Amino acid sequence: MESLPNATLLVLLFILRLGVPLLITGAIAYGLKRLDAKWQAEAENGTQAEPAAEPTAQPTGAASESSF
Repeated sequence: MESLPNATLLVLLFILRLGVPLLITGAIAYGLKRLDAKWQAEAENGTQAEPAAEPTAQPTGAASESSF
């Protein structure tokens, strides 16, 4: 009769060992899928902020040129 609780415990621990990592992996995959859908919607709507324009004029740097 002792083997039944031991076998049950063994099965439960095996399910726990496989189930927790699978649940974590599934949660990460679900979150990434939602993030990807959000990014795709932003790209289609053009709501993504444009990066700041780089300055076209270069600083003169007269002090650095005179040291040579």
